[in-house]
Amino acid sequence: MRRPYRFVFLASLAIFGMAPVAHSVECITLVSVQQSAELDTNEDEGSHIGKHVAGFGIYSDNAVDKPTMASTFFEGEDQYDAVKDIFLTNGAGSCDETTSTDNVVITLGPGDFAADMAPFTGYDCVAGGIVTTDNPYATAPRTYCTQVNQASKFTPTNMTFVVKWNAAESKWFTLTAYPKR
Repeated sequence: MRRPYRFVFLASLAIFGMAPVAHSVECITLVSVQQSAELDTNEDEGSHIGKHVAGFGIYSDNAVDKPTMASTFFEGEDQYDAVKDIFLTNGAGSCDETTSTDNVVITLGPGDFAADMAPFTGYDCVAGGIVTTDNPYATAPRTYCTQVNQASKFTPTNMTFVVKWNAAESKWFTLTAYPKR
């Protein structure tokens, strides 16, 4: 059965310059955000969480993706995983399910770590600790912080996660995460 009222409704939206309301969901409920928050799959999405994880790094020729001495770091994979678990439980941010041009920034504060404050720390890399190595099987060199400077340990203002829309694949993904000064 045809529904002429649907056509009339859509036509009236076009005439009056109105678009249907976008549907937003909590970003952390999206499978693509959850999967790309994992260190082992994050770089496959064109992301660079590994840039901020000591000992992990990233394979990239793009200078923006590479860690520098000005970057802040998680002490290692264990600390990142603990922070990621809190992000996937408590991270509040809305992602439009259809399209977007803006990143969604999700921050975790001290209150999110009430049960265990240990992961709520940030570090600088040791002096001279940013290293680049070549791998003949990789498409780009790996750049990483070899070790954090324990004396540089700081309490961040928050743990920042950035979620980005991938228009080509019509999905959201976790772009990066880091302890923010």
